Amino acid sequence: MQWTGGKLDGTVANAGTLTASGGPWTLAGTLTNTGTSAGTSAQTIYAGAGGATINNQGQLTLNAGAVLSLASYTQTSTATLTIGVNGTSVGEIVTTGAVSLAGNLVILLSGTFVAGTYLIIDNGSSSPVSGTFSSVTVNPSTHHATVHYAGGAGNDVTVTLS
Repeated sequence: MQWTGGKLDGTVANAGTLTASGGPWTLAGTLTNTGTSAGTSAQTIYAGAGGATINNQGQLTLNAGAVLSLASYTQTSTATLTIGVNGTSVGEIVTTGAVSLAGNLVILLSGTFVAGTYLIIDNGSSSPVSGTFSSVTVNPSTHHATVHYAGGAGNDVTVTLS
């Protein structure tokens, strides 16, 4: 399904490929992803309104500079979150509610890579992140990543890249 801006309301189940382009987009409801969801532009902004949540059971990719803004984010053990990093720009999830993690994290480096610590999940709730990623992969594999689940303001997810 091609999502070229606008609003998705209610409950959306993606079992194939959901490609978001030409945004901004508003998700008002719940997206259950068992397939592949990806933003095609570094300027992609997903604006979750009205308590929007994502239950990622498949592949979710946020290119460098993309921001996914939600009420809550859940990632199951079968899922993979791919975060793009290009220079000092990074894909990021911003939530106002619960964050529950499992599955895989892939860091995709491109362009001029700058070593440092990057905020990848900005947890706006007072609750800590629940769970951890079971595996972390950096591409290209010549670099190393360390994930911190109490980073940033103390309940955010950051990754230190070297």
